[in-house]
Amino acid sequence: MTEMFDVTIIGGGPAGLYSAFYSGLRGMKTKLIESQSKLGGKVLLYPEKMIWDVGGQPPVPGHTFVKQLVVQALTFEPTVCLDTKVEYVEKTADKHFLITTNHGEIHETKSIILAVGGGIIYPKRLDCPGAEKFEGETLHYTVPSLKLFYQKTVVVSGGGNGAIDWAVELLDIAKHVIVVYRQGDFPAHEAQVELLRKRNATILLNSTIEALIPHDHQNKIKQVVVKNVVTEETNAIDTDHLIVSHGFDREDSLQFASSIQL
Repeated sequence: MTEMFDVTIIGGGPAGLYSAFYSGLRGMKTKLIESQSKLGGKVLLYPEKMIWDVGGQPPVPGHTFVKQLVVQALTFEPTVCLDTKVEYVEKTADKHFLITTNHGEIHETKSIILAVGGGIIYPKRLDCPGAEKFEGETLHYTVPSLKLFYQKTVVVSGGGNGAIDWAVELLDIAKHVIVVYRQGDFPAHEAQVELLRKRNATILLNSTIEALIPHDHQNKIKQVVVKNVVTEETNAIDTDHLIVSHGFDREDSLQFASSIQL
């Protein structure tokens, strides 16, 4: 016999974590299933980036926000299953649900909350030959510590909220910030874009990174080759670090949804 739960939440990001708290608040026996090894979802990729757009919160670093979410979610001691991916959901004759996971386990529940967002995400890699050899040294898809960039020249590739927020965070840390974006204007939060424009950052619009030039015999970037897609002019720019924020590739966490027997 499997243990019956009132509600099972699939997804351990911000929505799933708050759902676990609120379910407990309403006296429900709650289980939370998360495919990753940690709770927090997408925010785990941004431990030091300030998060500006959460209701009821002043701007807060990602690691602090995740900590607060997890503490709140565990208030009523839900059962938490990490490193567990849902593969199949079946509705029983008595209108309960049987959830089958990648471990072959069966979880029984009266109701399900899907809090999977866009699925399991991975940062999109830079489309440049040999870029992978610089990863972890001077090419970054997430930033574990801003101290790494103190008094360095940093190129940020991208124009969305993630890229612009990183660039703004670096204005008082890096020696020089250069933002490269393929379109003619940024689709990010207007206040952050305005702040970036008022400071001493270099902004290269209609531009893409075409190549990475290494230091001699080192897996460190010396220059990025930037191409203006309008004029087709190319320039090699000296840099110490490159941060790439081009969005995410997603592994669909709802592949099992079509198998749910309602």
